[in-house]
Amino acid sequence: TIMFFSYLFSAVFLVNILCDDPVFTPSRLVVKHGDPTSASCSICQHGCRYENPGLEKPIGDYTRNGTMFSWRVNSMTEWDISIICHYEDPKTNKQCCGTLPITVYKPPDTVSISVNHNGLMVEGRQYTLQCTVQDVAPVGNLTVTFYRRQTSLVQIRSNKTTKAPVTETFTLKISPSKDDDGAQYWCEAKLQLGPEAPQDLPVMVSQNLTATVYYIPQAVNSLSHEINVTEGDTLHLNCSAVGNPSPSYNWSGPTHHISPFNNISVLTIKSVHADSAGQYNCTVENNMGKVNVLFTVHVKGGSCPVFTFEIAMVKNGVAEKQPRYLLSVLFSPSSCKLTLAHVKLRQTFIVTVLVFGIGVMNNSLFCFLYPIPLTQLSTANNISCILVTAILFCVVIGAILLGAYAAYYKHHRMGEYNLKKILRVRSKHIPMLPA
Repeated sequence: TIMFFSYLFSAVFLVNILCDDPVFTPSRLVVKHGDPTSASCSICQHGCRYENPGLEKPIGDYTRNGTMFSWRVNSMTEWDISIICHYEDPKTNKQCCGTLPITVYKPPDTVSISVNHNGLMVEGRQYTLQCTVQDVAPVGNLTVTFYRRQTSLVQIRSNKTTKAPVTETFTLKISPSKDDDGAQYWCEAKLQLGPEAPQDLPVMVSQNLTATVYYIPQAVNSLSHEINVTEGDTLHLNCSAVGNPSPSYNWSGPTHHISPFNNISVLTIKSVHADSAGQYNCTVENNMGKVNVLFTVHVKGGSCPVFTFEIAMVKNGVAEKQPRYLLSVLFSPSSCKLTLAHVKLRQTFIVTVLVFGIGVMNNSLFCFLYPIPLTQLSTANNISCILVTAILFCVVIGAILLGAYAAYYKHHRMGEYNLKKILRVRSKHIPMLPA
């Protein structure tokens, strides 16, 4: 039995080898639906004997010239078609056949993209993009590519074998993030028909789908900050964040800095002082949620000014190089409070004022040994202190002017003069410079 089947298989295999199958030129046709096309078939190319040659075709006409058949169709109207060329071998009584595969195609009418959701997208949620290709054939040769901006996301090929035109929808699941806000999604459809297809097959592209993604605010910088600043410097607290919808800002902290500055991303304190230290909390919020940014501010003492008053002799319009009188006013670095007033006398006469300095620090006016906040100037004790300071200031200015007059009288009048008549403190002139 085994020997019998082995012999039968060998005989069939030998017949198949000896059969000179017809050959089509071209070996495969790719034609657009409605276009004309043609092909030829040759039988017994190696001089075999044949009987009853023929060409089986559903449409079109053919002519025969010896062992050559020529087939032509003016308009391809079929979708699923193949042409068979055949003859019979009189030695084996076997029919030898050749088949011409034909692919009839039709580009899609339209390609469109959509999402299975009405309205805006929310970060982290899943959505389905849909690329719909309208009336394309054969759909089994169709490849659809999804894009985000100019980046290819995925290529999908249909597994259907339908030859006639169909409308096919391809899908892609996405989970958008904040980086996808404003991104454009689109898809393209292309028929992959092999090297026999025309090289100018169109690639159909959909419209752009712009994604609007809502997401909670996210701080540009970190959520916690430790800041060291020197007293008197300018401080910037940057709470900038991104979010969709655009977030609002709400600050909390030392109240005398916060109230005018709500709903701004950067809080600026132009002159930092001791009570500027503390914690500043910035709440960034939109419809999707909120985030808190914490700033811990430490204020260290800075260098405080030294106010100096110099009184120098003026002769012929030129001030002397060594001032005769020197008043220095010092402030402590910790809080810039007045700690020392020192007067150094270099001569015994009051002469012309050359330099005069005055100032206000830390939003406070200094009255003797303690500062008065400018917001408390209206209290009775502070008004008294300021009035006394003003009176003393006028007395000093008067003494300076009187001394200037005395110096002028000395240098621009002949003879002695009685200073007692002017100041009522001395009865004898004291020379300006020792002999």
